[in-house]
Amino acid sequence: MKLCIFSVIALLVGFSLGCANGSYGSAVVTQEVGAASARIDLHTGISVPEGSAVSANIQLVAVDGDDMTGFLESEDPNILEVTQSAGSSNDYVFLGVSEGTTTVNVMANGVHVATVSAIVVAPASSSIEELPIDGGVTGAVDGGAGDAADDPGDG
Repeated sequence: MKLCIFSVIALLVGFSLGCANGSYGSAVVTQEVGAASARIDLHTGISVPEGSAVSANIQLVAVDGDDMTGFLESEDPNILEVTQSAGSSNDYVFLGVSEGTTTVNVMANGVHVATVSAIVVAPASSSIEELPIDGGVTGAVDGGAGDAADDPGDG
């Protein structure tokens, strides 16, 4: 009987270790390029300004430390578009299409392993001062502040 219980425990321990091997553990995000106010973090969330593109290298990592294959997919590409770059299966581009919130699904080894909140925020206001179309000059259309006597067509 003791041998049987030991065998069952050994089988369960072996099974649980087998399940943990290859299970999603984390994601390593590096090489962010794009808007300074953007944040690509698969643990705390994604934030991209509207109209901005941000690229990042994302490596999915198993609990045992081995690299995993997978992909990221936006729940609503009309808010945030997520595209896997052609150059590397780990390179992604995040495009803030329109202001709003959505989620990004993380797939690893063919299994959905995480859902990440994502927000596309209004773009930062420009530091360039906007000038009126006429450059601040008034009366430019009618030739200035003259009267009818200045108009040669008034005979």
